[in-house]
Amino acid sequence: DAQTKQIKVDAANKVLIFVYTAKSDYTYTVEYRKGSETGDKLATDAVRTNRTFDETYPETAKDITGYTPDAQTKQIKVDAANKVLIFVYTAID
Repeated sequence: DAQTKQIKVDAANKVLIFVYTAKSDYTYTVEYRKGSETGDKLATDAVRTNRTFDETYPETAKDITGYTPDAQTKQIKVDAANKVLIFVYTAID
């Protein structure tokens, strides 16, 4: 709520509080890949914007004809490291 604050230290004032709000300008990408996390892309990436730091978001696998995803749903927790969520698809025999 502020970069700096002042406090007058006396018998009544012993606590200084800074209030933080999570940023909501994070972006992550959902990828749909064949065979492995580094395999060929099977569909256009989905880019999610305006996500809040430290929040968890669910994603659902796309239906891709002839392929099965490794999971129907996955979750990603938005932080400085998590920028990509990957669904890996296997060809249906």
